[in-house]
Parts: sequence; structure tokens; C-alpha cells
Amino acid sequence: NSGMYSPATNELGFTAGSTEAMRITNPGNTRVTIIDEFKLNQELLDINNFPGTAGQILSSTGTGVDWIDAPSGSGVSANFPITGDGDITPLGIQPEGIINALIADDAVTEDKISPGSNGDVLTTSGGNVVWAPPPSTSPVIAMGKVDAAAASERVNSEVSAVNNTGTGIYQVFLSTSRPTNDYIIQLSLLSAGAGYTIEVVAQSNNSFTVNIYDATDTLANAEWYFTVLDF
Repeated sequence: NSGMYSPATNELGFTAGSTEAMRITNPGNTRVTIIDEFKLNQELLDINNFPGTAGQILSSTGTGVDWIDAPSGSGVSANFPITGDGDITPLGIQPEGIINALIADDAVTEDKISPGSNGDVLTTSGGNVVWAPPPSTSPVIAMGKVDAAAASERVNSEVSAVNNTGTGIYQVFLSTSRPTNDYIIQLSLLSAGAGYTIEVVAQSNNSFTVNIYDATDTLANAEWYFTVLDF
């Protein structure tokens, strides 16, 4: 069941165990077709009878093949840009293509990260990694000290304005609107005198109104403090 036979004109076939393994044809040029695996135990010579050297590749000459040096830039090395036509092409990594030693050598260090603003932290937003101010861990939102005429006050950045809209009536505006109007407001008076009281009379998402009364329960101006908390 092994041997040679002629399957057609100008063709010679070789079989092994009733299976054709190779065929030689001459449709003008002699052609050898290997039907199954092709294993070389010796050198593979090019058209110059040259077996090539380590690292060379076979290149077509149009009429044969020639062992040549691999073109420069055919691999990807450090700092070698990969460019394309704009289409997304997935890149695969061969099994065991990246080893621990490579990761250690190319570790992510501070000098490789584009910096954000001073004090920012890395977080995620919409599936992207971004720099952002760190989340506040304090429930204190706004605070301030207001003089009797509200002409000179000391407030933090979360307070946009404090107005004295009438005797004993003050309105505080927040820079950032709160999710609800259910935040907490703490008030205290400074040297207002016996019998003076202070209270919140109106509250919205971005402002609140304070009234101050004297001992006769009449609206009166005075110096006072406030703290706004939310959680």
C-alpha cells in the first residue's frame, strides 16, 4: 500500500499506507506538493544554496526564496510607537508573553503619571480614571462669622454671600446647592446682651434666613456665628 503511481498526465504521486503523501506535477514548471506534515532534519537552502543564519527570515524574490536579515522595526521595543488607521484593533498577548520580571522592570511610578491639581486623588468617573478633589469626610459644609451690619464677614468658600435685608434679618447664600433643604444649621450670638435670641426662619437648598431678637422680642442687629452641616 506504499509506492509511486501516476494520478494524471505529467503527475507522479507517492503514497504511504494507502495515503498520498506527496505529488510532483509539471504544468510548465515542476511543482512538488506535500500533502501532510513537512519535517526538515537538515538545512533549508535558498536560491543561492545558502542555509541562512540564526535570526534570518525567508523572503520571496518572485522566482524563489532568499534568506535575509529581519527588517528593522519589525518588532515592538521600548518607546517604539504603534500607529494605525484609526480603527480599533485588539492586540493579543501570547501565553507567558509577560513575566513578573518585565512588570517589575516597567513598574508604574510617580514620574510616569500625568499630575493633576495639587491635592487631587485618582478616582473613576464614567468608566474612566480621572484626577478629582478628595471626597470630604467632614459633615461641615459652610461656616462663618457675621458682623451686625453684614458689611464685614469671615466665611469659607461654600458661602457666596451674606446680606442684612432688614433690621435683625440676615440671609446666607451657599455656593453649592444642597441635595435637599434638610441640612443642619447651628447659630450663636457674640456679646449681644441678655435676652437676645437667634433663630432660623426660612431654609432652602441654597440659602437660609436668620432673625435676631432683643430682650423685648423686637428684631435687632447683632454679631453672630453659623455652621452648616450635612451628611
